[in-house]
Amino acid sequence: MPLAACALLAACDGRKPSGPAAETPAPAPVVAAEPSAATPSADAPAPIEPPPAPVAPPEPPAPVEPPPPPFPRAGRRFAVADAPDLPLPVVCRRGKLDAYSRLLNETEGRLSPDAIRPEELLNAFDLRPAGAAAIAKGTSLAVETLACPWKPSAVLLLARVENPGDTPREVGATLHLDGAAISRYRLIGSPAGEPADPLPATLPPKSGISLLIELEPRATGTAMGEIRWSVDGSPVAPVALVRTPAAEPGNDARFAALLGAFSLWLANDQPEVIDDAVVAGLARECADEELPDDRKQALVLIARALDRAAPKPEE
Repeated sequence: MPLAACALLAACDGRKPSGPAAETPAPAPVVAAEPSAATPSADAPAPIEPPPAPVAPPEPPAPVEPPPPPFPRAGRRFAVADAPDLPLPVVCRRGKLDAYSRLLNETEGRLSPDAIRPEELLNAFDLRPAGAAAIAKGTSLAVETLACPWKPSAVLLLARVENPGDTPREVGATLHLDGAAISRYRLIGSPAGEPADPLPATLPPKSGISLLIELEPRATGTAMGEIRWSVDGSPVAPVALVRTPAAEPGNDARFAALLGAFSLWLANDQPEVIDDAVVAGLARECADEELPDDRKQALVLIARALDRAAPKPEE
Protein backbone atom coordinates (compact mmCIF):
# COMPACT_ATOMS: atom_id res chain seq x y z
CA MET A 1 0.00 0.00 0.00
CA PRO A 2 1.33 3.32 -0.89
CA LEU A 3 2.64 5.45 2.00
CA ALA A 4 0.09 8.23 1.47
CA ALA A 5 -2.75 5.70 1.75
CA CYS A 6 -1.30 4.28 4.93
CA ALA A 7 -1.13 7.75 6.48
CA LEU A 8 -4.67 8.50 5.46
CA LEU A 9 -5.91 5.16 6.82
CA ALA A 10 -4.12 5.77 10.10
CA ALA A 11 -5.65 9.21 10.39
CA CYS A 12 -9.10 7.79 9.87
CA ASP A 13 -8.96 5.01 12.45
CA GLY A 14 -6.89 7.01 15.03
CA ARG A 15 -3.69 5.04 14.73
CA LYS A 16 -0.23 6.66 14.53
CA PRO A 17 1.55 6.15 11.30
CA SER A 18 4.49 3.83 11.23
CA GLY A 19 7.55 3.89 9.07
CA PRO A 20 10.01 6.61 8.19
CA ALA A 21 7.45 9.36 8.12
CA ALA A 22 6.57 8.70 11.73
CA GLU A 23 10.17 8.57 12.90
CA THR A 24 11.16 11.94 11.42
CA PRO A 25 8.81 14.64 12.67
CA ALA A 26 8.84 18.05 11.08
CA PRO A 27 11.02 20.54 12.86
CA ALA A 28 9.16 22.93 15.20
CA PRO A 29 9.21 26.58 14.28
CA VAL A 30 11.88 28.59 16.11
CA VAL A 31 10.47 31.47 18.18
CA ALA A 32 12.85 34.15 19.39
CA ALA A 33 12.85 34.31 23.20
CA GLU A 34 12.15 37.64 24.78
CA PRO A 35 15.02 39.02 26.81
CA SER A 36 14.70 38.32 30.49
CA ALA A 37 15.22 40.91 33.16
CA ALA A 38 17.55 38.44 34.88
CA THR A 39 19.70 37.86 31.74
CA PRO A 40 19.93 41.06 29.73
CA SER A 41 20.96 40.83 26.13
CA ALA A 42 24.36 41.90 24.96
CA ASP A 43 22.92 44.92 23.22
CA ALA A 44 20.91 46.15 26.24
CA PRO A 45 22.47 49.00 28.24
CA ALA A 46 23.90 48.12 31.64
CA PRO A 47 21.42 48.62 34.43
CA ILE A 48 21.85 51.86 36.39
CA GLU A 49 22.83 51.27 39.98
CA PRO A 50 20.53 53.09 42.43
CA PRO A 51 22.23 55.96 44.28
CA PRO A 52 23.50 55.11 47.75
CA ALA A 53 21.25 55.97 50.61
CA PRO A 54 22.04 59.41 52.01
CA VAL A 55 24.29 59.36 55.04
CA ALA A 56 23.15 61.52 57.91
CA PRO A 57 25.71 64.24 58.69
CA PRO A 58 27.53 63.85 62.00
CA GLU A 59 26.04 65.60 64.95
CA PRO A 60 27.60 69.04 65.36
CA PRO A 61 29.65 69.42 68.53
CA ALA A 62 27.91 71.02 71.42
CA PRO A 63 28.63 74.74 71.54
CA VAL A 64 31.39 75.59 73.97
CA GLU A 65 30.67 78.51 76.22
CA PRO A 66 33.53 80.98 75.66
CA PRO A 67 35.35 81.99 78.81
CA PRO A 68 34.63 85.48 80.04
CA PRO A 69 37.04 88.07 78.68
CA PRO A 70 39.90 88.88 81.03
CA PHE A 71 40.19 92.34 82.47
CA PRO A 72 42.98 94.34 80.86
CA ARG A 73 46.15 94.52 82.89
CA ALA A 74 46.23 97.69 84.98
CA GLY A 75 43.20 99.31 86.54
CA ARG A 76 42.67 102.82 85.32
CA ARG A 77 42.03 105.54 87.88
CA PHE A 78 38.90 107.62 87.56
CA ALA A 79 38.09 110.94 89.17
CA VAL A 80 34.77 110.78 90.98
CA ALA A 81 33.93 114.25 89.69
CA ASP A 82 34.11 112.91 86.12
CA ALA A 83 32.77 109.38 86.65
CA PRO A 84 30.93 108.83 89.95
CA ASP A 85 29.44 105.53 88.70
CA LEU A 86 31.36 102.42 87.68
CA PRO A 87 29.52 99.30 86.41
CA LEU A 88 31.07 96.26 88.08
CA PRO A 89 31.75 92.95 86.34
CA VAL A 90 30.13 89.82 87.73
CA VAL A 91 32.10 87.24 85.71
CA CYS A 92 35.81 86.49 85.90
CA ARG A 93 38.13 83.61 85.11
CA ARG A 94 39.59 81.88 88.14
CA GLY A 95 43.34 81.64 88.39
CA LYS A 96 45.03 78.27 88.90
CA LEU A 97 47.83 78.08 91.44
CA ASP A 98 49.33 74.96 89.86
CA ALA A 99 49.66 76.78 86.55
CA TYR A 100 51.32 79.72 88.29
CA SER A 101 53.79 77.36 89.99
CA ARG A 102 54.69 75.70 86.69
CA LEU A 103 55.18 79.10 85.12
CA LEU A 104 57.49 80.08 87.94
CA ASN A 105 59.51 76.90 87.48
CA GLU A 106 59.91 77.62 83.77
CA THR A 107 60.91 81.27 84.22
CA GLU A 108 64.29 82.59 85.14
CA GLY A 109 64.34 85.75 87.20
CA ARG A 110 61.28 87.90 87.71
CA LEU A 111 57.96 86.85 86.25
CA SER A 112 56.53 88.80 83.33
CA PRO A 113 54.17 91.66 84.28
CA ASP A 114 51.39 89.82 82.42
CA ALA A 115 52.10 86.43 83.97
CA ILE A 116 49.49 86.68 86.71
CA ARG A 117 46.45 88.87 86.28
CA PRO A 118 45.15 90.59 89.45
CA GLU A 119 41.50 89.66 89.06
CA GLU A 120 42.25 86.02 88.18
CA LEU A 121 44.57 85.59 91.13
CA LEU A 122 42.00 87.19 93.44
CA ASN A 123 39.30 84.83 92.20
CA ALA A 124 41.42 81.73 92.63
CA PHE A 125 40.09 81.88 96.21
CA ASP A 126 36.66 82.26 97.75
CA LEU A 127 37.10 85.55 99.60
CA ARG A 128 34.09 86.61 101.60
CA PRO A 129 33.92 90.13 103.05
CA ALA A 130 32.95 90.45 106.71
CA GLY A 131 31.05 93.76 106.40
CA ALA A 132 27.61 94.81 105.19
CA ALA A 133 25.67 92.33 103.04
CA ALA A 134 22.35 91.93 101.25
CA ILE A 135 20.54 88.96 99.67
CA ALA A 136 17.99 88.90 96.85
CA LYS A 137 16.64 85.75 95.14
CA GLY A 138 19.39 83.77 96.79
CA THR A 139 22.10 86.02 95.31
CA SER A 140 24.25 87.92 97.79
CA LEU A 141 26.37 91.05 97.74
CA ALA A 142 28.83 91.66 100.59
CA VAL A 143 31.45 94.36 101.16
CA GLU A 144 34.27 95.17 103.58
CA THR A 145 36.73 98.07 103.82
CA LEU A 146 40.25 98.16 105.21
CA ALA A 147 43.23 100.47 105.15
CA CYS A 148 45.30 100.15 101.96
CA PRO A 149 48.62 98.56 103.04
CA TRP A 150 50.70 100.15 100.29
CA LYS A 151 49.10 103.58 100.48
CA PRO A 152 48.02 104.56 104.02
CA SER A 153 45.91 107.46 102.78
CA ALA A 154 43.79 105.11 100.63
CA VAL A 155 41.10 102.56 101.44
CA LEU A 156 40.60 99.12 99.94
CA LEU A 157 37.09 97.88 99.27
CA LEU A 158 36.57 94.13 98.96
CA ALA A 159 33.22 93.26 97.35
CA ARG A 160 31.81 89.88 96.44
CA VAL A 161 28.74 88.88 94.43
CA GLU A 162 27.74 85.24 94.78
CA ASN A 163 25.09 82.97 93.27
CA PRO A 164 24.87 79.70 95.23
CA GLY A 165 21.74 78.54 93.38
CA ASP A 166 21.31 76.12 90.51
CA THR A 167 20.19 78.66 87.91
CA PRO A 168 22.05 81.63 86.42
CA ARG A 169 21.11 85.11 87.51
CA GLU A 170 21.20 88.38 85.63
CA VAL A 171 23.01 90.67 88.03
CA GLY A 172 23.69 94.34 87.55
CA ALA A 173 25.98 96.12 89.99
CA THR A 174 27.21 99.70 89.90
CA LEU A 175 29.65 101.38 92.25
CA HIS A 176 28.36 104.84 93.11
CA LEU A 177 30.75 107.08 95.04
CA ASP A 178 30.16 110.33 96.88
CA GLY A 179 32.35 112.99 95.33
CA ALA A 180 32.51 114.84 98.65
CA ALA A 181 34.09 111.78 100.29
CA ILE A 182 36.18 110.13 97.52
CA SER A 183 38.39 111.90 95.00
CA ARG A 184 39.63 109.01 92.83
CA TYR A 185 39.26 105.25 92.56
CA ARG A 186 40.21 102.26 90.49
CA LEU A 187 39.08 98.67 90.19
CA ILE A 188 42.25 96.61 90.44
CA GLY A 189 42.43 94.62 87.24
CA SER A 190 39.57 96.67 85.81
CA PRO A 191 38.62 97.16 82.16
CA ALA A 192 40.73 99.82 80.50
CA GLY A 193 37.75 101.44 78.79
CA GLU A 194 35.33 104.02 80.00
CA PRO A 195 33.16 103.24 83.03
CA ALA A 196 30.10 102.89 80.82
CA ASP A 197 31.57 100.05 78.75
CA PRO A 198 29.22 97.01 78.78
CA LEU A 199 30.29 94.05 80.89
CA PRO A 200 29.00 90.47 81.19
CA ALA A 201 25.99 90.41 83.51
CA THR A 202 25.07 86.72 83.75
CA LEU A 203 26.30 85.19 86.99
CA PRO A 204 26.52 81.39 86.47
CA PRO A 205 25.07 79.04 89.07
CA LYS A 206 27.22 78.11 92.05
CA SER A 207 29.74 80.83 91.31
CA GLY A 208 30.83 84.22 92.53
CA ILE A 209 33.26 87.02 91.88
CA SER A 210 35.45 89.01 94.25
CA LEU A 211 36.44 92.57 93.39
CA LEU A 212 39.15 94.74 94.96
CA ILE A 213 38.76 98.50 94.61
CA GLU A 214 41.24 101.17 95.68
CA LEU A 215 39.60 104.37 96.92
CA GLU A 216 41.29 107.70 97.67
CA PRO A 217 39.29 109.53 100.34
CA ARG A 218 38.90 113.29 100.16
CA ALA A 219 37.90 113.74 103.80
CA THR A 220 37.84 111.83 107.05
CA GLY A 221 34.14 110.99 106.85
CA THR A 222 33.01 107.39 106.98
CA ALA A 223 30.24 107.36 104.33
CA MET A 224 31.79 106.81 100.92
CA GLY A 225 28.91 105.81 98.66
CA GLU A 226 27.05 102.61 97.85
CA ILE A 227 26.77 99.70 95.44
CA ARG A 228 23.48 99.76 93.56
CA TRP A 229 22.45 96.40 92.22
CA SER A 230 19.64 94.33 90.75
CA VAL A 231 18.85 90.64 90.29
CA ASP A 232 16.97 89.44 87.20
CA GLY A 233 15.94 93.01 86.46
CA SER A 234 14.52 93.71 89.90
CA PRO A 235 16.26 96.49 91.86
CA VAL A 236 17.57 95.59 95.30
CA ALA A 237 18.26 97.90 98.23
CA PRO A 238 21.78 99.35 97.82
CA VAL A 239 24.64 98.24 100.05
CA ALA A 240 26.23 101.21 101.81
CA LEU A 241 29.99 101.68 101.76
CA VAL A 242 31.14 102.82 105.18
CA ARG A 243 34.73 103.22 106.20
CA THR A 244 35.51 101.81 109.65
CA PRO A 245 39.17 102.64 110.38
CA ALA A 246 39.09 101.17 113.88
CA ALA A 247 37.71 97.80 112.77
CA GLU A 248 40.13 94.92 112.43
CA PRO A 249 39.97 93.53 108.88
CA GLY A 250 38.82 89.97 108.44
CA ASN A 251 41.20 87.24 107.33
CA ASP A 252 39.73 87.15 103.83
CA ALA A 253 40.07 90.91 103.40
CA ARG A 254 43.65 90.82 104.64
CA PHE A 255 44.47 87.99 102.24
CA ALA A 256 42.81 89.89 99.38
CA ALA A 257 45.06 92.88 100.13
CA LEU A 258 48.11 90.60 99.90
CA LEU A 259 46.97 89.19 96.54
CA GLY A 260 46.31 92.70 95.22
CA ALA A 261 49.72 93.95 96.35
CA PHE A 262 51.51 90.92 94.87
CA SER A 263 49.81 91.22 91.48
CA LEU A 264 50.52 94.96 91.33
CA TRP A 265 54.13 94.29 92.33
CA LEU A 266 54.41 91.83 89.44
CA ALA A 267 53.04 94.47 87.09
CA ASN A 268 55.59 96.98 88.41
CA ASP A 269 52.65 99.19 89.38
CA GLN A 270 53.64 101.97 91.81
CA PRO A 271 57.12 100.50 92.45
CA GLU A 272 57.91 103.43 94.69
CA VAL A 273 55.37 102.18 97.25
CA ILE A 274 54.78 98.51 96.39
CA ASP A 275 58.21 96.91 96.77
CA ASP A 276 59.51 93.54 97.90
CA ALA A 277 59.40 94.52 101.56
CA VAL A 278 55.71 95.51 101.42
CA VAL A 279 54.69 92.23 99.76
CA ALA A 280 56.83 90.13 102.09
CA GLY A 281 55.42 91.93 105.14
CA LEU A 282 51.83 91.31 104.05
CA ALA A 283 52.64 87.65 103.44
CA ARG A 284 53.99 87.32 106.97
CA GLU A 285 50.82 88.87 108.38
CA CYS A 286 48.71 86.28 106.55
CA ALA A 287 50.85 83.29 107.52
CA ASP A 288 49.09 80.96 109.93
CA GLU A 289 49.28 77.26 110.64
CA GLU A 290 45.52 76.96 110.22
CA LEU A 291 45.47 78.46 106.72
CA PRO A 292 43.77 76.32 104.07
CA ASP A 293 46.14 74.43 101.82
CA ASP A 294 45.48 76.63 98.79
CA ARG A 295 46.42 79.76 100.74
CA LYS A 296 49.59 78.12 102.03
CA GLN A 297 50.41 77.25 98.42
CA ALA A 298 49.89 80.90 97.47
CA LEU A 299 52.30 82.04 100.21
CA VAL A 300 54.94 79.63 98.89
CA LEU A 301 54.38 80.94 95.38
CA ILE A 302 54.77 84.55 96.53
CA ALA A 303 57.94 83.76 98.50
CA ARG A 304 59.49 82.01 95.50
CA ALA A 305 58.58 84.88 93.18
CA LEU A 306 60.16 87.40 95.56
CA ASP A 307 63.27 85.24 95.82
CA ARG A 308 63.56 84.99 92.03
CA ALA A 309 63.31 88.77 91.68
CA ALA A 310 65.87 89.53 94.39
CA PRO A 311 69.28 90.59 93.03
CA LYS A 312 71.82 87.80 93.29
CA PRO A 313 75.21 88.53 94.85
CA GLU A 314 78.07 88.55 92.40
CA GLU A 315 80.32 85.52 92.62
